[in-house]
Amino acid sequence: MVNIQGLTFGYGRGALFNELALDLAPGNIYGLLGVNGAGKSTLLKLISGLLFASRGTVRALGQNPANRMPSFLLDVFLLPEDAQAPNMQAADYLRAKAPFYPRFDRAAFERYLREFELPSAGNLAALSHGQQKKFLLAFGLASQAKLVLLDEPTNGLDVMATRALRALMLRLRDAGHCILFSSHVMQEVTALCDEIVIVDKGRVVAGGTPEALRARFGSPTLEDAFVSAIGDARGLE
Repeated sequence: MVNIQGLTFGYGRGALFNELALDLAPGNIYGLLGVNGAGKSTLLKLISGLLFASRGTVRALGQNPANRMPSFLLDVFLLPEDAQAPNMQAADYLRAKAPFYPRFDRAAFERYLREFELPSAGNLAALSHGQQKKFLLAFGLASQAKLVLLDEPTNGLDVMATRALRALMLRLRDAGHCILFSSHVMQEVTALCDEIVIVDKGRVVAGGTPEALRARFGSPTLEDAFVSAIGDARGLE
C-alpha cells in the first residue's frame, strides 16, 4: 500500500527527514506519533503527493504520489489538521467534489452525517469548526478511498463525534482500507491502532503494535513507551 525508502526532505536548508523508511499494509490502522515539529503533517503530505521528496522513493498504491495521477488521487483522501470547509452550499460541494471519487457512496455519506449528529448542512462556512470537520470527515470516509490520511482528526470534535469516528475507522479497516492518522492522544492511539509509527529526528525510531512497544521498552503505558523510544533515539537515559 505504502512503501518509503531513503526519504530525505527539508524546508530550506535543514533536513526534516533523513533516510526515513516506512511500510504500510492494507487492512490496518496506523498511528503516527512524534513530538511537535517531528514532521507528522509533512509525512502525510509527502504520501499524498502534496510535497515531493528531495531524495529517496515514495510509493503509494503502486504509484509515485508526486505524479498526482488521477488513478492515484481517486484512491487517496487527506484531511489536514487545519482543514476548513469552503464558503459554499453542502450540495454544491458534493456536486463539485464527489465526481473525483468514482466510488463515492452518497448513502454512506448521509449515514455518517447522522452518526456525527450533523444534520444535512446548508452553507458550510456557517458551521462551527467542529461541524465543518465532521462534514469533511463524513465526505472523506464516504469517498471509499483505499488510503485515508488524517492529521489529528479528533481535534475539535466532541466526545460523541470522536466515538463515532473511531467506529467508522474500524469499519473501513475491516473492509481492507489503510488508515494512517497522527495524534497526541495516547489513549486513542492505543485503542484504535493495529500498529504505531514513532518518528523523531528525521527517521522512524520505533514501530509495532501497542503491546509490542510496551514490552520492548518495559513500559506500563504507550505514553511511557513513546517517551522511552524518543529518549533512546536521542541517546538520553
